[in-house]
Amino acid sequence: MAICLASEVALTHMPADNSRRMGRPPLDRDSDTKLTGVRLTADVRRRIEAVVGKHRMAAFIREAIEHELERREIKDAHGDA
Repeated sequence: MAICLASEVALTHMPADNSRRMGRPPLDRDSDTKLTGVRLTADVRRRIEAVVGKHRMAAFIREAIEHELERREIKDAHGDA
């Protein structure tokens, strides 16, 4: 004898509504991305989470890297040491 819970029935009959996606938004589909592991100290992780929250860490790291690359490229273009 099978017992079916109401919550199981509700989940199996949910409409396929893609407008309410869960999880992080996808990265730009035209960009070629590679997974890159970075080791951070527990203190650095706590500081990032305090500023942006746990679920925005990857976006924060990508933005910080882009900002720093632009800063260094501009510095190199001007011949600064």
